[in-house]
Amino acid sequence: DKLDHCLSSPKLRRWCMFEWFYSAIDYPWFARSEFVEYLNHVGLGHVPRLTRVEWGVIR
Repeated sequence: DKLDHCLSSPKLRRWCMFEWFYSAIDYPWFARSEFVEYLNHVGLGHVPRLTRVEWGVIR
């Protein structure tokens, strides 16, 4: 019931649309991850899990 009431507001519906559904133009900007690029650069992109000490070294 609260959700129905909230979504009845045009401003809130508009905000939700812009917040959750970004355009294909924005995808490359948000999909890029400098951290993942760095892990690939140092040769750790294939490692699924790291220990706490390893994470500390990377940070």
